[in-house]
Amino acid sequence: IALSIVAAFVRVRILSAGGLFDPVIWEAMLRSRIGDALFIRIAGLGLILLAATRLAFGPFLAGVGALMVVGSYAVMGHSTLYSPRQELAAIVVVHLAALAFWFGSLAPLSWVAARGDVSAAELIEDWSRIAIGVVAILVLVGAIGAALLIRRADLVLGSWYGNAFLGKMALVVVVLALADRHKFAL
Repeated sequence: IALSIVAAFVRVRILSAGGLFDPVIWEAMLRSRIGDALFIRIAGLGLILLAATRLAFGPFLAGVGALMVVGSYAVMGHSTLYSPRQELAAIVVVHLAALAFWFGSLAPLSWVAARGDVSAAELIEDWSRIAIGVVAILVLVGAIGAALLIRRADLVLGSWYGNAFLGKMALVVVVLALADRHKFAL
């Protein structure tokens, strides 16, 4: 939540050429897609905090909050500028949800692995089976999104987005190679 608020101040500073408290800039930003995404993200992060409570429905609301956070990224950004808009929004949400599952489970898995007992190994094996499907979905929707956003392959090397895309793809290849090594070689 704090980082989202800091990011809002950074945006205002950039938009107002150095000022942090220009009310006109704040109003314009908060009424824009950036503001919509900020409000959705903060509300979702607030719901995620309920997972730490003893409320019976806390985990359910935390799950809703996680979906809100992921969905907030479909409200703004480069995917909102292109059509088909609804398909790109769905791709962003599925892509980020899959990434959040995979990345978010790494720390808990390392804690479980440190136990080193049979139940930990079974849990990691179950997670691995699920993760293979999640990674496949991640790659598939990422490829579909890239195909919808990158209309001409010759522009990939000449644009900031294309270079960022190629860097991201290189990172994905490295991560998949590490996963392959751990799954099949070790």
